[in-house]
Amino acid sequence: MVLITLEGIDGCGKSTLFTSLQNSLSDTGTVFTREPGATWIGAQVRRAIAEEVDPITEALLFTADHAAHIESVIRPSLARGVPVISDRYPDSRYA
Repeated sequence: MVLITLEGIDGCGKSTLFTSLQNSLSDTGTVFTREPGATWIGAQVRRAIAEEVDPITEALLFTADHAAHIESVIRPSLARGVPVISDRYPDSRYA
């Protein structure tokens, strides 16, 4: 079981690397996911960012998305022994 996360400041190339890894490892069974965005809550996070909602609301949505992401995507994949690569994880919010 392995969880690899791609972290860094905005514009440093995380998503570009993620896409490249997806293309290179497409036949390995690896689960590719991103945060925010892998859950319906993540879609709302992206909407909140676009609409420039209150920062507290945005932070709470990020937290809710992270919890849902772990529960519905990451843990089940790792429990099956499937590697997971995530475009962002909470560390990116601090970077």
